[in-house]
Amino acid sequence: MSILPVQPELKETLWGGTWFWRQGLHQEGRRRIGEMWYTVPGMPLMVKFIDAAAPLSLQVHPGDAQAWQREGKRGKTEAWYIWSTEPGAYIYYGFQRPVEKKEVEAAIRAGQLEKLVKKVKVRAGDMIFVPPGTIHAIGAGVRLVEVQTAVDLTYRLYDWGRGRKLQIEKGLALLNTAAVEENIVVSTLERQLTELDCPAFRLQKLNLQGQMQLSPGGSWFFLVGLKGEGQLSSGRWLYQVKPGTVYWLDSTPVWLGGKIEVLILNGNI
Repeated sequence: MSILPVQPELKETLWGGTWFWRQGLHQEGRRRIGEMWYTVPGMPLMVKFIDAAAPLSLQVHPGDAQAWQREGKRGKTEAWYIWSTEPGAYIYYGFQRPVEKKEVEAAIRAGQLEKLVKKVKVRAGDMIFVPPGTIHAIGAGVRLVEVQTAVDLTYRLYDWGRGRKLQIEKGLALLNTAAVEENIVVSTLERQLTELDCPAFRLQKLNLQGQMQLSPGGSWFFLVGLKGEGQLSSGRWLYQVKPGTVYWLDSTPVWLGGKIEVLILNGNI
């Protein structure tokens, strides 16, 4: 039986804030920590905590076929669990209407790409799948947990004039230019178990009051503490689960107890 507490790698970003520090998740109060990466060597998935004090770039990720052809590596698929928001916060996701790639390129050059992209209001407890090819960005005032394939592969199309390098040609080549579907948000509120399943992974949000045995299937899984406090136990081993803690576990069943909300991430790859 393996229960591995996963320690974060802190990433300072120009759009990051101090929310995670104020929540006691790290001690780097003077730095703008935008991301905390939780990785396990050899695992094809990873977990990130993201604090967007300012909007991230409008970007797109390649799928497996495109990434293997262009970059010689696996593509990037991700999903978001909205952890906390400021009033009126939103994300950017997909296009408001069908567009042509030449129209998108012209909007990028004119500094007006955001006018084509749909804004979606979000609140704590929302879960959102972001498939490859979907233009997206996290808006200001959003804190979330991102689960993804363990690949740092992003094509930045638009960065609000902040001067960072763009990958316009690569991004346009794989961009999904259709209008976004209306119902992209999966609400986890008032439900004990909510599941999001895709070819790369299965993400479950569990709201527990009491005790239950976890045996999510597969050969391993990540467990992410969101709210409340609890205990993770197996035999003589006992670990505390609270907001911001991340554990990697093998497939041996374990017990989770307490009044707590967690994410469970299984790999499908």
